[in-house]
Amino acid sequence: MLGPVLVSSSVYASVLSGVIREEGKPLEMVEVILIDAGSSLMVGSKFTSKKGHYSFTVKKGAYRLSASKDEYADVWVSNIKINNKNVTRNIELVPSALVMGEEDQGQSDDCD
Repeated sequence: MLGPVLVSSSVYASVLSGVIREEGKPLEMVEVILIDAGSSLMVGSKFTSKKGHYSFTVKKGAYRLSASKDEYADVWVSNIKINNKNVTRNIELVPSALVMGEEDQGQSDDCD
């Protein structure tokens, strides 16, 4: 694993990385968006590799991460703090049909 990267003589950057999976199997082509938690501005966007891996080089700060792919429920990870150390955030996606099925339970289409 790589250590923090020297960006300039006074700024260090760390690596935020992880693997996106469904039921433990890596998912490729998942869009991963990194948001600066303070400004709510997008820092970067990447797609996962065939092995489900993503990676961003980031400065010290707080971030949010979004993972999305067609036919899957979007996942947001908040409160990611970077303090000059590498951070790993693995994410499990769930097919959206399963999520929608759970929300629909108990509802009826009867029009009495």
